[in-house]
Amino acid sequence: MKAIGYGRVSTSKQAAIGTSLDEQENICRQMAQADGNTEFLWLVDSGLSGKDSANRPEYQKLIEFIKHGNCKVYAYSMSRLGRNLRNLMDLWDICDKYDVSLRTYSDQVDTSGPMGKFIRITLAAVWQLQREMIGEDTRDKLQSR
Repeated sequence: MKAIGYGRVSTSKQAAIGTSLDEQENICRQMAQADGNTEFLWLVDSGLSGKDSANRPEYQKLIEFIKHGNCKVYAYSMSRLGRNLRNLMDLWDICDKYDVSLRTYSDQVDTSGPMGKFIRITLAAVWQLQREMIGEDTRDKLQSR
């Protein structure tokens, strides 16, 4: 089975201060190895928002790999895959259709079982709320200037 890791940072500042792409890759590789997957492909969208999956070329490649099946997807967190509830639900629908599971590190989601499928929906709503609050905060700061 092929292991596909996906990493994303929205800004260069996030790459320097937050969980860097190198860190994300190392963690995804370790998870894949722990699951017994030796073939690993790393896909990265750097400097792109998780708001819209259509604007992320490596994410689109990830979807194509999922559609071929026989893989497992790894990410540092679900929020790296996206911050839009509809996009995440579309991703999960595709994964379910092609029998591909997702595993994340920081939020400990593994969609290969029923509890992981339940938790992913709850967390996606939280991530979307977080993204909207960040957007609102950014707008407020810009208006105050």
